[in-house]
Amino acid sequence: MSDAYAVIMAGGKGTRFWPLSTGDTPKQFLTLIGEESLLQTTVKRVEPLFDRKNILVITNRNHQAIARKQLPQLRAENIICEPEGKNTAPCIGLAAIHILSRSDDADCTIIPSDHIIMEPHILRSTLKAMLDTMKRIDGLYTIGFKPLYPETGYGYIRAGAVIKKMRSYNVHKVKEFTEKPSAQKARKFIKSGDYFWNSGIFGWKASTIMMEFAEHCPDLFISLEKIKKSIGTVKYNEIISREYKKIENISIDYAILEKSQKTMVIPSAMNWTDIGSWDALENIYPKDKSLNVSRGKNHFINSKNCIAFSSEGSIVLLGVKDLIVVKSENKVFVCGRGKSQDAKQAVEHLKKTGMKEIL
Repeated sequence: MSDAYAVIMAGGKGTRFWPLSTGDTPKQFLTLIGEESLLQTTVKRVEPLFDRKNILVITNRNHQAIARKQLPQLRAENIICEPEGKNTAPCIGLAAIHILSRSDDADCTIIPSDHIIMEPHILRSTLKAMLDTMKRIDGLYTIGFKPLYPETGYGYIRAGAVIKKMRSYNVHKVKEFTEKPSAQKARKFIKSGDYFWNSGIFGWKASTIMMEFAEHCPDLFISLEKIKKSIGTVKYNEIISREYKKIENISIDYAILEKSQKTMVIPSAMNWTDIGSWDALENIYPKDKSLNVSRGKNHFINSKNCIAFSSEGSIVLLGVKDLIVVKSENKVFVCGRGKSQDAKQAVEHLKKTGMKEIL
């Protein structure tokens, strides 16, 4: 779509995927499935739908070189760098001002770089429906996925009335957002049929999201406007670094989507996994008869419900259950199943104890 932009968010630290994910090579640049990195796969997934010149990647300044190396098909100016990570609201705002500096009122989609989508054609079909709806109804759109099980690590969206039917998709007004509910609540959500997983895939006009920032996050809006005026000038790096130090660390959900009256959800039935932690690998790799999951030359002996990931060498598990074991170079990480969301605690501990060389 020549008048639409795709924005790939690739600025995360990936601390939940330590020890494979490091400060130099965070999760989005890793190959967890197939032969390409998560970032490369994400860009390839949307390339059939967008002009290549309109695909932007937002990453950290420290990762500019690796992003360019992995994505030689993109123009250098399409790799846009944040001086530091401040969550998704500033990242999305930065993308919006760069788009507005190129086009007066372009449509844009926002896509995380760490998703596994086994049916990319369904994603593109859903994105087409979202972009077509945006041309008719100005709003803030998110794609929702039908929850398959009571996941407590995802955000949920409660869908309200259908306001539009586009292609084969219903567009609903959003009633409410719930972030990471309890297991009991998640089971109720699934039973009701009104709730969808919040995919983190969004769409809106660049001008619309800026108006929302002006209304709900005026300080962020002021900083973004200052940065926008400096785009293309010798002062750009100095101004973006200065303004980012002031900017609040806040997600787009908290900053805008939960406050706006323009938020809508488009449910989609695609096979989707948010690779948020090592536990999520059970959703993308096959299991053996004892429910073990493996990537690498690993062996399970009288072991059950374990995940083993080795980037080189082998892991052998004997007589254990409910463990995650990850081997990467000279580092080994072991935790209980269901606990890998807390891997960032291990990273913080290693920082405090002076072990930064293995991070």
